[in-house]
Amino acid sequence: MPLRLELKASATGPGYAMLTVIGWKAPAGNVELSVQRNQDSRFLDETGDWTTNPVWHDVSVLEAIEGGLGGEMGPWLVDPLVKNPQVVYMFELRSADHKDKGVLRILGQILSSQAAGNSVRQESRTRHENAAPVAAKEVKEVAPVVIPEPKPEPQPQPEPEPSMKFGVAPIDEGTVVQKKPEQTSSTTPFPPHSPSTGEPAFKPLPKRSMLPLYLTLLALLLLVSGGAAWYLGLFTTGNLPGATPTAGTGACGEEAMGGGDDLAFVQGCLKSSPSTEQVLAVINAAKDAKRCNIAQRLYAYKAQAGDARIALAYAREYDPDHFEADGCVESADAETAAYWYEIVVNHDPDNAEAKQRLQQLGK
Repeated sequence: MPLRLELKASATGPGYAMLTVIGWKAPAGNVELSVQRNQDSRFLDETGDWTTNPVWHDVSVLEAIEGGLGGEMGPWLVDPLVKNPQVVYMFELRSADHKDKGVLRILGQILSSQAAGNSVRQESRTRHENAAPVAAKEVKEVAPVVIPEPKPEPQPQPEPEPSMKFGVAPIDEGTVVQKKPEQTSSTTPFPPHSPSTGEPAFKPLPKRSMLPLYLTLLALLLLVSGGAAWYLGLFTTGNLPGATPTAGTGACGEEAMGGGDDLAFVQGCLKSSPSTEQVLAVINAAKDAKRCNIAQRLYAYKAQAGDARIALAYAREYDPDHFEADGCVESADAETAAYWYEIVVNHDPDNAEAKQRLQQLGK
């Protein structure tokens, strides 16, 4: 039976967490640990980086508890693990006469030591053997903080008069502006009034409404813009503004995937909020193109985010009953498959396939 490993936040503070190993069948002491991530199958080394060869870390600090081992881990282990919570980690433990492995489950929110100003590279490796008590840590005195007296707020300046606000010079109330009388011609072609009726000899033409002209111009504008839009192909259903892009186009398309930067492509694809069908289509296209880094990143991110369908598809990749040798997963792994099946059940409790496979896998 694979090990059940869980990592929870410790009361010590950022950078520290409690590791429990359930199912370890050997005594405590002289135990070593190897950490491998599924993102690129690399192993954690002594400096917090990831290398291609297995590196064994002394974890003799783990003590015997009911059902296995348990103990507090420091920033050397915690910081690299919580840096990318979407990555899945395989832990393998060994002693002189026993070896076993399992997938790590990170429970709750665990902060890295950077939140407390520490660095994983500055931590002494001797902490694995002689961990200093928390109470013995030196506490530095903190100088009192002097809070300056608040400065008085400036008094609001009165707004200018409305006439100046819009750029019109004010008129002096004592000044009277007289209107210049209109000049009239000494002779007029028509008398101002009819001598017989007293009415004006001619009447101004009534003003014609501009509404028909406006309507005509609007119709012409719509006709021209509609023709241009049709010519440019904007009225096809696949390119309407705001429409959901189909798989194979846009930020998740094969053209964007051909850029060569896997991480940039995955980030751009996820920012476009693709549907589940689109993500599965991109994953299949990446698998066909042997772009396994893209496929596994999309699998892990969407599954951890709660997409039960994608988590189910990822579980099948590792499931011995569904494993395909020509895919992006090197070999079947029942423990990893069970991990993703559990995520499916957590977000879709009625999923019969996931529950059945968990039972058959012994979970």
